Amino acid sequence: MTYEYVNETAIDENLKCSICNDPFQRPVHTQCDHTFCYACIAPWVSSNKSCPTCRSTISDIQELKAIKTRLVLNMLDSLPVKCKTCGSTNIERGNFEDHVKVCQRKSMHSYSCAAADVLCPWVGSKYQLSEHLSQCPYEQLRPVLSKILAENQQLTEQIAKLTEQFEKKAHKNEKQVQDKRSTITEVRPHVRTIVFASLLDQDKCGSVPDGFAGLNWRNARYTNEEKALAIRPRKRTERLSVFLHGYPCIIYNDWKNPLVISSTTHNFTLHACEVMSVHHPNETCTFNVIGRKNELPVYSKTISLQRDISQVIQFTSWTDVNKLELFIENSYFILTWIQVEQ
Repeated sequence: MTYEYVNETAIDENLKCSICNDPFQRPVHTQCDHTFCYACIAPWVSSNKSCPTCRSTISDIQELKAIKTRLVLNMLDSLPVKCKTCGSTNIERGNFEDHVKVCQRKSMHSYSCAAADVLCPWVGSKYQLSEHLSQCPYEQLRPVLSKILAENQQLTEQIAKLTEQFEKKAHKNEKQVQDKRSTITEVRPHVRTIVFASLLDQDKCGSVPDGFAGLNWRNARYTNEEKALAIRPRKRTERLSVFLHGYPCIIYNDWKNPLVISSTTHNFTLHACEVMSVHHPNETCTFNVIGRKNELPVYSKTISLQRDISQVIQFTSWTDVNKLELFIENSYFILTWIQVEQ
């Protein structure tokens, strides 16, 4: 059983292998810091003993190192895919193996009615098929339905022909408009993942300054691992898991207030972020996100978080906002990265 990617052209090129041109599977990197799928680079190294990108020498497959950065692996696992067997879509790639178990059971035990060609929607087990066929209304009405479907097909073909003619005219008109506007430069939006390591160039901890990553920040403080102990006083001897995942710097909400990210110059789209509860007295708590445009709330999302376990949150169609509020009532939380489109 296989899958295909949903809207593959929108996938960041940095997440694709330059050998197979697909998103990485079991990504590894070379000593010259180029990344490939293991299944793609291993046979290449065996035959060529070099990097296919820069031709640096690679003596042995053992020199290839697995990518362990949680940010990259989470982004790959969250790519939406479509099952080629059952047609289910928007399945996260990391969950596809779980889908396969259900999909295989359906494909092994489900049968369609013989009158499916005249639109009978019945689906059931092999043992129910005979009983259904004996009383299927679609099969009994087959002559009438076949005539209706044939006439419908003729109308569909006529509509398709008219649509084609219309699209040709529309394309011609669009080209004329584009020719007249050829001097206008279109600024295309771009998706970027904001991480916070560069803040450590200023100090080990402090307030996130306005203007960082082109945005304004309120109630937002950054810290390295050493200073992060202050926000989980009951477990000062334990390392925060986000630092085990390779993040040198995180931000958190100052004095347990809502963390506010905004822009006074342009609107943006929120795609995803990774957060973790660190101070709440309960094992699970409610994390809230509000998206505003000109101070009016236009989106909201509530997520259940487990304490000390980071979670990636996806936001579908959160477009055209200029302010975000992230909070857990009366508690600290950690933000390791956030992905926006401007």
